[in-house]
Amino acid sequence: MNERFLRQLWRQQTFVKSLQSTDGKPIQVIHPGTPNLDSGPDFREAIVEIGHTRYRGEVEIHAENALWHLHKHHLDPRYNTVILHVVMDLGSDENPPLTESGRILPVLVMSNFLSAPLRTLWRKIIADDRQEKLNSIPCAPRNRNVPAIAIHRMLQRAGRERLELKIRRQHERLRDIIDQRRFGIGEEQSRYEIEMRSILPANIELSLRDYSVLDDWEQLLYEGIAEALGYSKNVVPFLRLSRNLRLSTLRRMVELSPQFNSLEIIAAALFGASGFLSDSAQTKVMIDLRNELKRIWRSVEPFYRGSRLQEVEWTFFRLRPANFPTRRLMALAVLADYSLSSGGMLPIIVRLLKDQEGGATRTKELIRIAQADHILREPFTKEDKKLLAAYQGLATIGKARAIDIVVNIFIPTLLLYARIFKDRSLRKSVLSVYGALPKMQNNSISRLMEEQLIRQRFKIETPFQQQATIQLYKFYCAEQRCSECEIGRMVVPE
Repeated sequence: MNERFLRQLWRQQTFVKSLQSTDGKPIQVIHPGTPNLDSGPDFREAIVEIGHTRYRGEVEIHAENALWHLHKHHLDPRYNTVILHVVMDLGSDENPPLTESGRILPVLVMSNFLSAPLRTLWRKIIADDRQEKLNSIPCAPRNRNVPAIAIHRMLQRAGRERLELKIRRQHERLRDIIDQRRFGIGEEQSRYEIEMRSILPANIELSLRDYSVLDDWEQLLYEGIAEALGYSKNVVPFLRLSRNLRLSTLRRMVELSPQFNSLEIIAAALFGASGFLSDSAQTKVMIDLRNELKRIWRSVEPFYRGSRLQEVEWTFFRLRPANFPTRRLMALAVLADYSLSSGGMLPIIVRLLKDQEGGATRTKELIRIAQADHILREPFTKEDKKLLAAYQGLATIGKARAIDIVVNIFIPTLLLYARIFKDRSLRKSVLSVYGALPKMQNNSISRLMEEQLIRQRFKIETPFQQQATIQLYKFYCAEQRCSECEIGRMVVPE
């Protein structure tokens, strides 16, 4: 059976609610994950409850169970983070598959839980696939006469919805970080990461005192920056690295190794935990720095108890050298060092935004904070000119990516902070900066919406509007929720 069809079944979750693994454990899909267009598992960053535990990791789809071993996934470390093997039929091999690390995978047989006959689902998915290939939104043939004011109103609504989703996502992760600290759960957790709240007492109310630990907020920013630096192809390993090798561990390494420069320690730790400094590593980058980082890693490695990623988990294919994960790791090292050596990135940003005299410079300064290059020019880094020169050439974050970090990480985190601590002046400043930011780079969705919905009625000029077009497409157009959209109700017949 065509695996593309099977992947669509999983992506659209065409199942009854009460799923069960072959060993009898209940399964609940919180999020099916994001389709992986490169090599490796079929879906990334899925969230699935199996039994009484919530897992975050990858999902692999096959027609039959035996294909896991036939495709040699049990020998490939890239599949160590798979949390669920999804098959249409069990086939002749009923044995649960194993990962290269020796972990037994649960298996879900889709044919036992389909919500409609296979032929019906086939027709629906073919129709949906055809719609995607047409690259068209449902109202495209009829929306030419929709007033611009109606589109503005719907974009305002969609933009607020998207911002709220990002704030809630940050809040959920912050609660996980706080729980991990309060219950003493450290870095020795498994690589595919058990969601911590699933194994902690449910519905624990957090107080303002719980939310007042700066280290938790710095860890939240650090993880978000790492995720952004992963771009599309390396998001998963960057996020896993930042959760394995936390800022608190980096601080401990720096404090206990005064013989080394702090930036070198952090870079060595990030590269070591990423698998790029192992004796078997094949990646031939940063030759001048590799031996020095390797020497430092040997010294600080005993302070690290988390799991190591492997080199094969990182993607270099079809990436420009400037976007290689090794370069982005160096940028993360610089920003992590900035967070630790400056007393925290969050207080700096909050003070900047609450400075009433800052005015128009606040937006530029916020973007500069997200760029690693300017940090390397600060006085505290000039003690080693050779180190400075080497890192400056590798760690620069472009302005476009810096704006992306501000929009997707800084803004929702700051609004969450303002909400929790009821800081209205900060909220007002954050929203003011959000409205004044330069446009982000257009992507295929924003271009599609400009061509087929906005049609030059007005210009998309702010990141808020760009985010609104993405929200409108993903949650209304692509899901054909036209009856819930003001524009759709005007032009699409019931």
